[in-house]
Amino acid sequence: MKTIIENGIELYEVRPGVYESDPKGNLTYRKVFPGEIIKARRQDLKMTQQELADLIGVNIGTISRYESGNIETIAYERRQQIASALNCTIDYLDAYTDNPHEALQFPKHDAQSERILAYFNRLAPNQKAAVEAIMKSMVQEE
Repeated sequence: MKTIIENGIELYEVRPGVYESDPKGNLTYRKVFPGEIIKARRQDLKMTQQELADLIGVNIGTISRYESGNIETIAYERRQQIASALNCTIDYLDAYTDNPHEALQFPKHDAQSERILAYFNRLAPNQKAAVEAIMKSMVQEE
């Protein structure tokens, strides 16, 4: 996980990634999405998509869309269910650790924070700056 210090505040990169090398040996950084990890973990456990779907109460098509990346943002509550079904932590599903059983010690977000972050990540850079300015002014007013 990448940590950034900005104005004395420690920030965490929203979506971790991996470095991969191309055929010429050049390294590139690629963001990792939960579906990739869900699929790999499910396959490691020799579990079918249908078995996972049954365990978390969704249809097989939903699992397929998670794994293919057609659904990139998975609600926090659903990620908790998936992590439980796959016997791993949410931190593992979110690619913050390579150890399926490791839970990292950094600030956790509730469901509302997760939704807000998902909306924020869809904004253009200038929109993100505007939202940040509004939030800063609201905090300073308190």
